[in-house]
Amino acid sequence: MAKPGFRHHPKFLRVVDALKEPAPHVYGYIEFIWDAAYQRGNAIIGDATDVEIVAQYAPKDGRLCAALLEARLLDQLDDGQFAVHDLWDHAPNFVKSRMHKDEEKRISKTCEECQDGYVSIDPKSKFCSTQCRQRNWYHVKTIRRTFDADSDAPSSNCVAPPSNSDAVSTQFDAARRSSTAPTGAAHLCAPSNKPLNGAHDSEDPKILLGDEVPIMVFPCHGTGKKEWPLLPSKLREYIASFPGIDALAECRKARQWCLDNPRKQKTFTGMPRFLGQWLSRQQDFSYRPNGTTHKETSAELIDRLTKGT
Repeated sequence: MAKPGFRHHPKFLRVVDALKEPAPHVYGYIEFIWDAAYQRGNAIIGDATDVEIVAQYAPKDGRLCAALLEARLLDQLDDGQFAVHDLWDHAPNFVKSRMHKDEEKRISKTCEECQDGYVSIDPKSKFCSTQCRQRNWYHVKTIRRTFDADSDAPSSNCVAPPSNSDAVSTQFDAARRSSTAPTGAAHLCAPSNKPLNGAHDSEDPKILLGDEVPIMVFPCHGTGKKEWPLLPSKLREYIASFPGIDALAECRKARQWCLDNPRKQKTFTGMPRFLGQWLSRQQDFSYRPNGTTHKETSAELIDRLTKGT
């Protein structure tokens, strides 16, 4: 696509004078050549015959190619082929963007989480999939919190993280890729054997997770963070506040609802209120007689508790 004012450019006027054809015809020849180069993503058109075929120049006598070469709208390469002069310097932005994406596809990248090779059109891409990006986020957050805790309050039962920054970085990367905490932080990231609540003494591994590991992640929308992690400490609060329901199972249902209704997802700061209301409704429903839609009144609740039913 020619820039505004190209039809008044001396190069264009020189080609019109050499061909002795109407200016709109010559303008069209040049546009066809540029369009072909944009679509190919390559400034090289070919030999003189290829240039005139692409331009749809009917005589095909070499006059168009010679005129464009003389006006320096084409450059002749060492092998005799012709290329558009300074194509990428004058190409529209959408063409340059597509060219950069095509070049990015040819670059092999290594995922920072799983170390597998992949390709991406995003030059800032670091992970081969959303799953690897999420796992990396969990590991980085966990290990960084652990390093901070060790540096602020060193324990006699563990080894403090190395003071050398390179050693810390190496140990940090190794721990992240192996999904384990560094040596100096093992006591903080290890799964806890303490139940979340006295009423829940089962050996469910999802209940016995360590405090530093999110149990599940809820998708969020808005300008803030896009993921809200449900930590075991928060789940303990829900279990204590809503003893009549299975809080963990209800949280799974709420997460699935968020996944199935992306337009109704909550913000990062609104997720605790959303979960609290969800669990509160389920708690109210659990006290309805025979599972009907009738909500138990205060008088009915006192009467039921007095009779021991």
